[in-house]
Amino acid sequence: MKASESLPSAEALLRAAPPPALVAIARRLLAERAGAEEVTLLLADYDRAATGVPPAAHRPLVHLPISVRGDRMGVLSVRRPAGRVGPDTVLQLGDFATALGHEVATADRDTDLYVQARRTRRLTLAAEMQW
Repeated sequence: MKASESLPSAEALLRAAPPPALVAIARRLLAERAGAEEVTLLLADYDRAATGVPPAAHRPLVHLPISVRGDRMGVLSVRRPAGRVGPDTVLQLGDFATALGHEVATADRDTDLYVQARRTRRLTLAAEMQW
């Protein structure tokens, strides 16, 4: 790579990702660019409860809201190597979480993968029609 070239932004790479591979690409980007050891995307089910809880450990774990224009979609949990997580890192991860939220919302139009992940139980016919 030439000195004048720069890496594509994380947002551009998320936007270019195929919907089913969005979480895998997010994990890879966070590992490469933020040193993430573990990345978990927890989507809120239709009752607005998390669909899972990441395991506890002694390394720093940052929880970031995934939302799009006030619509709460879930939480992105990023486990970092041992050591302090500074405010600048948290702000950068927050920007990444915002971009990921927009792409998950967009991916809902192309795949039912994320819709299925939010269903912890079968909906009634009335609830299905409402959603």
